[in-house]
Amino acid sequence: MAHDVSIDAAVTARQGSKVLLYYSMLFLVGLIKLLPAQEIEQSQKIEWNSVTTLTQTEREDMLTAIEGWISSQFEMPKIDRHPRIELVSPSTIASLRYGKDLSSLTGEVVAADDQTTSQQETVSLYDDATQTIYLPKGWSGATDVEVSILVHEMVHHFQNLLGLKYGCAQEREKLAYVAQERWLVRSGRSLASEFDLDPFSLLVTTTCKY
Repeated sequence: MAHDVSIDAAVTARQGSKVLLYYSMLFLVGLIKLLPAQEIEQSQKIEWNSVTTLTQTEREDMLTAIEGWISSQFEMPKIDRHPRIELVSPSTIASLRYGKDLSSLTGEVVAADDQTTSQQETVSLYDDATQTIYLPKGWSGATDVEVSILVHEMVHHFQNLLGLKYGCAQEREKLAYVAQERWLVRSGRSLASEFDLDPFSLLVTTTCKY
């Protein structure tokens, strides 16, 4: 009888060891799956940090990431030249917009004093001649909404470098808004919710007037 008990105890011990090993393996697999996600999260925190505090390398990485996303989303050729980025006051952006026929995004403006306004003003713009994206002072790129503004203007950079032709300036905006909407949808947002641009407004904004 004592021999049988010792055998049972040994079997129970081995089964317990197998169960412990099984759950240990599950924990290890879960940890392996979790680590890349944590690394991605940390890289995003760095990647979308304020443009004013980014190192040159970090800024290049940020633009490269957006370029890769646009290229894959719309099956566009990769580009080999980043735009210049300048942070200026909203009034300067407005002056540039009406002084030249530049590609621009209208909607909610991030003001220099970190306040926002819902007036339909020019938020950002892209200058083909100088390959420069103008963003408002106070822009930090810390949220998907702010990054979507840069995505919009990066589409114009693609259009410029690839020599894409459109019937009018308004028609050129269509792809930029589509890209921006796709970026926002990833975090449950939209052009309508963040920039007061409903489908009808977008249709008017992206349709040639003749």
